[in-house]
Amino acid sequence: MDSLQDFSDLFRNEPTITVKAGETLFRKDDASDGFYILMSGSLRIANGNVVYEDLVPGGMVGEMALIDRSPRSATVTALVDSEVVKLDQRRFLFLVQQTPYFSIRVMSVLSQRLRATTQKLHT
Repeated sequence: MDSLQDFSDLFRNEPTITVKAGETLFRKDDASDGFYILMSGSLRIANGNVVYEDLVPGGMVGEMALIDRSPRSATVTALVDSEVVKLDQRRFLFLVQQTPYFSIRVMSVLSQRLRATTQKLHT
């Protein structure tokens, strides 16, 4: 994974939430209550049978709903036992304001996901 996308180093000492294999972290259309950094394991981002991405440690998920305050656009399920760090809106805004590199990392992930989606639509 591109080091620009790896968020785990920023949150190494934060408390984690365990998501067991097969459990859902959140569902499409849920209200956003934060976004998540995957510290260990693997998460699948999907909408029905359409798989958008399988996240590896260091990845993030849930940022779109937190940024634009819209309902979740996909369902996220643990493929194996996984640990995540949850960031709420207040913490996210603090990091954006105080840590420019964090903001660039989030924008990089959003850009790469948009490019991947655009490419899938045109193939």
